[in-house]
Amino acid sequence: MKTFSLSQIWLILVFIGVSATASNAGVSTRSDDKSPVFIQNKGQWPEEVLYLTKLNGLNAWITTSGVTYDHFTIIRKNNPAGFRNLPPHEREQAELENISVKGHVVRMTLLNVNHEAPSAGLDCRQGYHNYFIGNDPSRWASYVPLYGRVEHNKIYDGISVEYYFDQGQLRYDYHLAPGADAGQIHIKPEGTDGWHINPAGELLIETSLGTVCH
Repeated sequence: MKTFSLSQIWLILVFIGVSATASNAGVSTRSDDKSPVFIQNKGQWPEEVLYLTKLNGLNAWITTSGVTYDHFTIIRKNNPAGFRNLPPHEREQAELENISVKGHVVRMTLLNVNHEAPSAGLDCRQGYHNYFIGNDPSRWASYVPLYGRVEHNKIYDGISVEYYFDQGQLRYDYHLAPGADAGQIHIKPEGTDGWHINPAGELLIETSLGTVCH
């Protein structure tokens, strides 16, 4: 099992080089704020998911055991300008058939983490999301709050992690209480095509869509 600890790499300040927002089927949104947000899980997703943030080419799922990065790119077969003269229902169908999505999921799993660690959304935004997924009302969620920051407290003894945005990019910091042992933090990359630490101390993760730099 290949893992690394914070003593091997500067993960105190981690950047994922993507920004902006993406859409999601089955969701209605009420918000005038176009800045990235963390969407709370109110039952619309599996229980292990705490929050989701949607960025350009990336859905990042904050879970009870780390972060799952769903990298994707949308491929268009033809120039969509050719669909402009079609009736609305035909144009929508043609646009759907014209695209395909290529993706690569990478999980950054925290080992021996406290899966019961409490989390809290901070910097609540004015907007909200509504999720009406399928015909099962138990999967529906309304007035789902949106946050600018998330704290995941006591993931290890004396250690918490804060997720936030810096210039539209996802970033996270580990906060250590006095006397806390940073050696508790071990991260296992899963689903990569390979990874290594370059001379600058940056973590480079290889995916089918290219190299991601932390």
